[in-house]
Amino acid sequence: MKAKVIKEFFKAKAFTISVVILLLYAIFFHGKIIIDKDNLEHIFGFFLTLFPLIIAIFTILISFTDNKFLKFLKDTKGADKKTSIYDEILAYFIINTILSLIAVLIAGFVFCFKLSEYAFLQYIMIFVFSYTIISFIQLIRFIFYFAKKKADFVSITEKTF
Repeated sequence: MKAKVIKEFFKAKAFTISVVILLLYAIFFHGKIIIDKDNLEHIFGFFLTLFPLIIAIFTILISFTDNKFLKFLKDTKGADKKTSIYDEILAYFIINTILSLIAVLIAGFVFCFKLSEYAFLQYIMIFVFSYTIISFIQLIRFIFYFAKKKADFVSITEKTF
């Protein structure tokens, strides 16, 4: 599972888009501070809110599943035709949880020690924050995918009874 999470992290569209955003920042804003103390406060608050939200969404999804549906998700292959849908959804939740935690830690560290003027920290923050936001949007897509699979499962089980 750890290898799947790491592979998904680098393979995800969010990674590519975040690298592009980082390159654009490096080209157009090289050396300029765009995340100042005031912006950092808002970013820190946003990610402090996002972290428990991801955990709550995962908890709600798990509460709506039963053993038969989990088995269905584990037995059904995902988009890459190699791993199960269950593993794909779990990998995205793990990635989003870890990224949110990293974003909170980085923002908190920079905020507490007043380090927002350092350029390398600007690069790190822009990459992590953009990746986290884009990945969260992808997570929402997976939630809809989960709901569709639940509907598929219900229609299959109704036909068998």
